Amino acid sequence: MTHLFKDFRKKFNRTARRIALTAATAISMTFSFNAAAAQLQQHPARQPMTSAFTMPAEAAVNGTTVGDANSAKPAPKTPYKYSDARLQLVEDHMRKTQLGQDLLKFAEDEKIAIRLSRGSAMDDNSADKITFSGLNFGDHILLNGDVSNDDAIMLTLAHELRHSWHKRIAKADALELEPKRQWIRDRIEEADAFSFEVHFGYEYEQATGKKLNLGNRANACAGDGYLCLVESYRGWRDGGMAAPDAYEKLLEKAFVHVHGLDYDSDFLKDQLDTYGDIVKRPAIGYLYSAEWSNPASEADYTDAMRRIVTVGINPASDRSAFAGWTPLDLQSLAKTGGEDDAGAEKLKASENKFAEARAAFDNYQAALTNKIQLDIKTPPLQISVPNAGTPPLDVPSTNVSPMVPVKLSPAPPVVPKQPGGA
Repeated sequence: MTHLFKDFRKKFNRTARRIALTAATAISMTFSFNAAAAQLQQHPARQPMTSAFTMPAEAAVNGTTVGDANSAKPAPKTPYKYSDARLQLVEDHMRKTQLGQDLLKFAEDEKIAIRLSRGSAMDDNSADKITFSGLNFGDHILLNGDVSNDDAIMLTLAHELRHSWHKRIAKADALELEPKRQWIRDRIEEADAFSFEVHFGYEYEQATGKKLNLGNRANACAGDGYLCLVESYRGWRDGGMAAPDAYEKLLEKAFVHVHGLDYDSDFLKDQLDTYGDIVKRPAIGYLYSAEWSNPASEADYTDAMRRIVTVGINPASDRSAFAGWTPLDLQSLAKTGGEDDAGAEKLKASENKFAEARAAFDNYQAALTNKIQLDIKTPPLQISVPNAGTPPLDVPSTNVSPMVPVKLSPAPPVVPKQPGGA
């Protein structure tokens, strides 16, 4: 099994990465580096992946379907807030920093499509009062054009591109892991995406001299809110702390933030769904069997987790914020967001389903192997035909009288002619 094939499977079976803004709490969770705030980000229930790019961009923006090209009405003009012109402006702002240039070059090299879309077209449940600021499907990213502030869209794009980077460059998703380390990896990726967004915003302000203004001002930092991440990181960096050291401290706060938003429920639910599918259809266990038969070594896992949190996007040269973390730290639930009874119960359920999936696949594989061996040992059916020699001709019986010899009279003698005779 190749990782390429397994990654293709995950596109359809794993949850799309999402950033969501809850309308009811937007005022208290909006994000700003100047005096604004933070936006509530949430990881909702999974849904099957669909690509918006199987239809023209206008259809994706307007939420329409594509009919007969000859009979279709001319596509309506795309409003500016969903247009390529607005996206170009956002990307131009991002390019004002070296980090932004590197991110967009990465997207170009990896052929990751980026589009603005209507929030209604991105929403899988209008009744839950949650709208998405960004959706990441691996090969394409949708940004919610209904978000009015370009700076907010730019930071969402930085967050989503970081998730794409986790997969394409850090290659964290290629690891074969059992449930607990899968859960910790997902926590690290999400905490890093939030931290990277904060770090990018700070670097943008330093490069441009412009304070990011993302809307209404918020209340002071309280609890594990996103604004606390912003204010803490700014304070450390302004005080002269090196970026990798400040990033490590930021990650510790981001773990608490991610845990507070209950991403854990979705991470573990995705595992349960996957292993439940194997129990129902053991043949697909071929795609997952390395998770129990050949899991990643501690060294490979540790190296990958450290790559996830490099402060820049070049693991070969950029320092990891986990340089001071031990291998045991990187396998600790307490260090990566904490433990609680609810999480422990869900992890136990996932581990039990993991074992059930393994047993289902092992039984399936054993039955298949036995069938193959039985087929090899059983000789093919032979039909024995006795050797009867050359079969006689089937000539119809007839009565034939014997041939009677015919007597011929002797011929008269020849008298020679006399010379001189008459």
